[in-house]
Amino acid sequence: MARAQTISDREQKFSPVDGSTIPEIDLVTKHGGQQTIGGLRIAAIACLFCNAIATVGIGLAADPPITAAAFSAAGTELVLGSQAGVRIEPWPISENRASQSLDTQIENVHDIRLSPSGDHLLVAGGSPARRGMIEQWSWPERELQRRIVISDDVVYQTAWTPDSSKWIAACADAKCRVFQSESGKELLAYEGHSRPVLGIDWIGVDQQVVSVGVDQTMRLWDASTGKHVRTLDNHLDTIHGVISLRGEQSSQPVVVTFGDDQTVRLWQPTIGRMMRFIKLASKPNCAAVSYDGKRIYVGCQDGSVHWIETQSMKLIGQRMTTLASVFEILLAPDNEHFVVCGIGGMDVLAVERE
Repeated sequence: MARAQTISDREQKFSPVDGSTIPEIDLVTKHGGQQTIGGLRIAAIACLFCNAIATVGIGLAADPPITAAAFSAAGTELVLGSQAGVRIEPWPISENRASQSLDTQIENVHDIRLSPSGDHLLVAGGSPARRGMIEQWSWPERELQRRIVISDDVVYQTAWTPDSSKWIAACADAKCRVFQSESGKELLAYEGHSRPVLGIDWIGVDQQVVSVGVDQTMRLWDASTGKHVRTLDNHLDTIHGVISLRGEQSSQPVVVTFGDDQTVRLWQPTIGRMMRFIKLASKPNCAAVSYDGKRIYVGCQDGSVHWIETQSMKLIGQRMTTLASVFEILLAPDNEHFVVCGIGGMDVLAVERE
């Protein structure tokens, strides 16, 4: 029952409930007497702790929640996705530069993923129980290369291979699908999950894939054949995501997972080993790993953010954001800030240094 409620709640947040269209947002408007830029309400910078963690609250006054985000390869643009479409903001946020939009046809954007080569952008999502869709755009030209309708339900996440030659999609119809980037051809479909797949990543120099989902399992696949290798079921509720720690110095690939049992877990999936875990006070929706792999930043359903030491899986910091719930978290290119997005818009927080 809890798992069904999780998917229902998620679709309710991401899907229009009255069938109406979403109005266009002026680049410079007024919301409650506050001036906005590209629909963004700029709040004051506040000092949060005595060790000077700062946050910039940027609320989307009349917009639906931001459900996906990615930085451009140059680090000068922030791409944001929601029910209102895809918007491109200058980075750092500036009153002197207007936001732009991407002409997507995806009704509910669940994922935005820039290729490691920096020249392709995937936008993924769809409409629940109707269609799953992925658009591939050239970047920075912003030209649509292809639009692929994958299934009759939404796509939740995508992941690129490090050489940008292929990408894989985690789908609500319980399948994982591999595509060739150059042609858009579907190469393989992995079948084994019993419920929607919410997160996916490549591990072991792209020789294997890990996927997680509503069936509370993490599954390991042979990337070239789609053969199921093993299932890990230590989580006690829906698993929202999985991230490969590519910089982790280990003889075995290491991944981190997070889910509705309020835990963040560290694994060596190729040998079926859960290494360590931590239980948080709130359910984690999303996570990001620092560039050196030493920290995991976690965004939660109650609007809080936690940062965890990877090696020990100990909590080393936490705070509440201005958001009602966090759906996306990512590190800024300067490695000095991280961005959280969700219900209420976006916060920019300074990274706390030890």
